[in-house]
Amino acid sequence: MNSIVGGASVSASAMQTGDSVGILMQKKSMDIQKQSAQQLIEAVPDAKPTSNPSHMGNKLDVMA
Repeated sequence: MNSIVGGASVSASAMQTGDSVGILMQKKSMDIQKQSAQQLIEAVPDAKPTSNPSHMGNKLDVMA
C-alpha cells in the first residue's frame, strides 16, 4: 500500500512540475510576442501630411 501512495505522490509532483514548466514557457512566449509586436509598431512610419489644397479632402459626401 505504501508503494502505491508513494507512487501517486511522485506522479502528482511530476504533474505539478510539468504544469509549472508549461506555464513558464507560455509566459516566455507571450513576452516574445509582446516584444515583436512593439518592434512592428515602432517600425511603422509616421503619417506624412498630404499636399492637397486646403479645400480638398475636408468634407465627406454621405449622399451617394
